[in-house]
Amino acid sequence: MASNEITVGNSISGPSHETLNPRDTFFRIDELLMTMADTVDCRDELTRLCLVNKAFNDAFSRKLYRQLRFTVRPGLSQRLRLLLQTTKLDATQYLCFEKKANGGEDQNVDFQELLPIVGQLLHKTPALRGIHWSHASGVDILHLVNEATDPSDYPLSSLRTIINSPTLPPPLDPYPVPGRLRMPWKLTNLTSLVLVHLGYCNTLASQDFVQWFSDKVEDMAQVLTSCPKLVYLELSVAKNCLDENPRLSTFFPRICEKYHEQGSSPLELETIKLGLGMLLVSEYKNGEAAYLQDLTRTQYLKNLKFETKGVAILNAWLGNEGKAVMQIAWGTVSPENTPSLVYLHIDQLDQAGCKYLLSGEMPALLRNTYLWVKEKDVLGTDDEDGEQADSDDPKFSCVTDLFSDKLERPLQTCKLSIAIDGRVLQTKAPRSWLKLKGLSLTLSVPQSIRAQPLIANMLNTFNGLATRFLLGHASITNMILQLLVTPRQHDLLMCFPRFYRGTVHQSLVSVAKTCQKLREFTLIFGLTDPDGVPVRHEARHWRVKRHTEKGKADVEVILVERKWLQEPLR
Repeated sequence: MASNEITVGNSISGPSHETLNPRDTFFRIDELLMTMADTVDCRDELTRLCLVNKAFNDAFSRKLYRQLRFTVRPGLSQRLRLLLQTTKLDATQYLCFEKKANGGEDQNVDFQELLPIVGQLLHKTPALRGIHWSHASGVDILHLVNEATDPSDYPLSSLRTIINSPTLPPPLDPYPVPGRLRMPWKLTNLTSLVLVHLGYCNTLASQDFVQWFSDKVEDMAQVLTSCPKLVYLELSVAKNCLDENPRLSTFFPRICEKYHEQGSSPLELETIKLGLGMLLVSEYKNGEAAYLQDLTRTQYLKNLKFETKGVAILNAWLGNEGKAVMQIAWGTVSPENTPSLVYLHIDQLDQAGCKYLLSGEMPALLRNTYLWVKEKDVLGTDDEDGEQADSDDPKFSCVTDLFSDKLERPLQTCKLSIAIDGRVLQTKAPRSWLKLKGLSLTLSVPQSIRAQPLIANMLNTFNGLATRFLLGHASITNMILQLLVTPRQHDLLMCFPRFYRGTVHQSLVSVAKTCQKLREFTLIFGLTDPDGVPVRHEARHWRVKRHTEKGKADVEVILVERKWLQEPLR
């Protein structure tokens, strides 16, 4: 009988009587080890696997170095200098520099020393695809990234940064440059651009603000003109700067208009996230933000987020200038303008917005849309022009009124993410949620709660979900519960492991029995920044397994994932 041959990777063993060391044979399969590495997300586990032997180190270290995260704090410069000596940086695809959770030690960071080292790091990461700088230090990292790249072959496609005008002295040149974005803009391969907390140093004289504002509008329009591949755009203004200079609330319309004036073709953005101060407004009630069409072809939009909080600030400024006030441009979202929309995020609704979402063909559009709203934030009871609303019009006191059984046609959506008051869980969810397939609930942990009563509060939340809120809502297949704490409550993060290791399992079983089609459940304990924006999360993910034993249906909840999460690098 002919001897058998054993194929292993690209190697073929000899005849069967020639024995190979199984260990030596196994470690020649680099592809297998790389595949194994892709399944491991925990950095501690990756580190331990790197210590097994050289073959494991070669495979798993590339995953370990793929995404590097740093907290901007004293001593980071020394840590980065040591990192620059490694030969593994060619595997790095994402760099993240974030602020310490409680905001301490910022004043002790020497940015004059740190930034040149960051520039060296950028030069030594040729495979870099994403950079995330979320430290509001007054350092404009944008210039550093632009100058440290080779536009000919740099693969960078994602950039997220806080964009403050620098407060640091001139010796840092050529890194942060005051006033203007340095041109030419080299990052032409960007597909994702996030520029948040746009602001300026407190020492900027009021008479210089108008020129600063004009420069930034022109620069931003030029950046967008230089990024024709862009599909993801996120912008916001720093709150303290918006309060001091309401003119900033005209920033986004001005960018769009300047972009159009430069003769640039509209982009094909799939995601637009407009944060604080970046407004969609119109001269007309439920009108369209016509200037958005100058920037992008809205028919490609799949994900739209816009905030309305800055509208009151804008109108106060317009009134002082003797100009007509603006309305929230609800008409921007419609089957005609945004036919591809699958995700709509609104921070707060006025009465006109509530009525618009229920009018015409909007319910048909939203029926297949993932809707994100806040439960409490419905503003005002009268129309914006001061006239009393028609007595036959529905009145809204909170967002859940949109789903009320009392309405002729309550709002329906396939997936819903809603920030709610925890007390709502002691009532029953609206009947129009009966067809929901995905539900994400966000609750803010009350400031009065400390470590000891937190566990009881969380148990009460789960009890409300299982015994009241979700009764009859059997269609939900995927559910997320997010609990948020502020920086002052960051010590509560230590309580989270005690909860999920203890009584959470039985609570989840109760929820799974109530929602008979539930397949996945995610529990997130998140830390927000002072403005309430989530910056870090600890998450646990469970899968629900249903089986019948001895003729009796049973439910099993299995923990499948546990890890720390930060804002994703796109």
